[in-house]
Amino acid sequence: MKEKIEKVLKNIKDKIGLDSEKSNGGYQYKGRNYKSRKYNIALVVIVIGYLFFFSSNSLFNSEGDVMSTPFNKEIALPNYKMIMKNATYSNENGILEVNFSIEKTSVTFSGELLLEAKERNNPTKKLDVNMINLNGKDYTVIVKLPKEWTTILLLFTEDNESKTSAKFYVDRRESVEDKSLKEKSKKDYLLQTVDEEIKDVNKQIEENHKQIEEKNKEINQLKNEINRLEIDRKYLTESELIDMNTKIDSLYSQKLDTEKSIQELNKSNEELKAKIEKLNLKKEDYKKILD
Repeated sequence: MKEKIEKVLKNIKDKIGLDSEKSNGGYQYKGRNYKSRKYNIALVVIVIGYLFFFSSNSLFNSEGDVMSTPFNKEIALPNYKMIMKNATYSNENGILEVNFSIEKTSVTFSGELLLEAKERNNPTKKLDVNMINLNGKDYTVIVKLPKEWTTILLLFTEDNESKTSAKFYVDRRESVEDKSLKEKSKKDYLLQTVDEEIKDVNKQIEENHKQIEEKNKEINQLKNEINRLEIDRKYLTESELIDMNTKIDSLYSQKLDTEKSIQELNKSNEELKAKIEKLNLKKEDYKKILD
């Protein structure tokens, strides 16, 4: 920052023609004398403007290529840990919806978690933002978008003496566009959160099924190799049989381990299916409670 400011000062001096030497009470500029006070005032005003500009833009990447904070990456504050799960926007309705998992890590902390939202191209202006506490852990943040935007900064600050903050960047290119997106009620956001959790569980079940298929293929390959070696055994001498038996035992061991992995994956899927049943029950309870 210091180097940038010094460079800016040098550029300003070059542009307005200030030299280090004075002549007749003023600075020498292309052979003509001007009063130093006039240029000192101009210099101070310009420098203050540049300093304000740099301090505002320090919230964002000065190189102009800020990308989103990775989804599902945990960011910790002294009294909270936070995860940005996803982001959806609608330019037609001027709204950005960002879902968070926020967990309080200190039971003695009594301050609030404050939130500000700003846009990259206009970092001095605060945007309208609303943070909805859904169930003490899941939060939905709604930002009113300007007509033109590239990256939104969400600045969370602990309301205490230290004022420790955490920054989350939401880049338009990394967000999902939904032209029909509109602000919803707390009930709708709660149901949406459960639906997303069910979707994640179903993805895990699908991934487990893929692993089971791959492991069944491995077992078939192991069986074929064992059968081939068993046939070859009758053609081997006693010393050769020792090595062959060791190899076959190793293949049997691999086959057994793979079968155990399949059993564990099937057990995991049963637990995940039970989890979906519980989540559907939660949805029904939310509907009853919030109706």
